[in-house]
Amino acid sequence: MANLTGQRQIFSGDTSVIDTSATAPALSRAMDEVGNEYVYLAGVASTVTGKCVTFTSTGSTTLFAADAIGPVAVAMNYNVSPSNWSWYQVYGKATATIADATGGTPISLFISGTAGYLGITDVAGDFVVGAFYVSGTSTGGTAAVTVWLNYPVVTNIALN
Repeated sequence: MANLTGQRQIFSGDTSVIDTSATAPALSRAMDEVGNEYVYLAGVASTVTGKCVTFTSTGSTTLFAADAIGPVAVAMNYNVSPSNWSWYQVYGKATATIADATGGTPISLFISGTAGYLGITDVAGDFVVGAFYVSGTSTGGTAAVTVWLNYPVVTNIALN
């Protein structure tokens, strides 16, 4: 896992670590050694590495699902409890789970019909602004693929 670093950080650590109590303020930001950015958030049931969540201004998370609204982050670990805290990725090259077949061409991403997963099937209102599929292959079912994140958000407004 990535080790966090940066100029003005007051913390360091590993993105795979789950804290049983907050060790940094909610919504703290940190960068790793290659420039990927993470935000410190509370967990939510059914979160596993690579699944997506939306989060609030208090740092609470909701597993990605149809018609979600808010900023989006990718889980770096199995943080399944709202009383636990960990780092979620919001910027850079990430590994995320996708719930439908993929090709090899960069493509827009949407909320899939499977909770926590991204998809490439066009769903009105569930377009993820600021994220796209880069590479990896899935022949159906679910798979971990490479995505690019640029502070993604969902609005539940049909942009597509």
